[in-house]
Amino acid sequence: HVAEAMAADENPSTKAIRQTVATKQEIESSFDNSITYYKGSAVAKMFESFVGPENWRAFIRAYMSKYAWRNASARDFINLMSERLGESVAAAFQSFLEQPGVPLIEHRLVCDGAPRVELKQQRALPAGTSAEAASIWKVPVCVRYGDGTTSERGCTLLTEPTGSMLLTGPCPNWLAMNA
Repeated sequence: HVAEAMAADENPSTKAIRQTVATKQEIESSFDNSITYYKGSAVAKMFESFVGPENWRAFIRAYMSKYAWRNASARDFINLMSERLGESVAAAFQSFLEQPGVPLIEHRLVCDGAPRVELKQQRALPAGTSAEAASIWKVPVCVRYGDGTTSERGCTLLTEPTGSMLLTGPCPNWLAMNA
């Protein structure tokens, strides 16, 4: 389902996960399995991996407990996320809710001195198309790397068009993105 959501989200006319809905017709058109459910699920899984399964479950349990048998808004979800997981995580999550599209992350391993991964983001689009304006997400990026006998995992929050992540130890023999 993730591939289906990404393919749908690469369409330049796609909608954001969260939309303003004022009419019955807008309610009906706001539900799109590829975006609302599949992308929503993929974004939740990405953040769960970034903050750790235990921290994510504790946040979700706190949210469900706080709003049991009550109405809650997206703002309530983001506010509690900020309180439980940190403002930077909540702002990053919100960047996926409020803008359409999906980021394409390019990477390059650099080993001149301290090893690092240089990162670049842009909106993923079908070949031959372009977006009207550049989109920037606050993207959790996690990598796994190693030397054949050991492996490490590192994560960073890419909040600009470009960034880098320092790696521990010597320059790795291998690097896997999307750890």
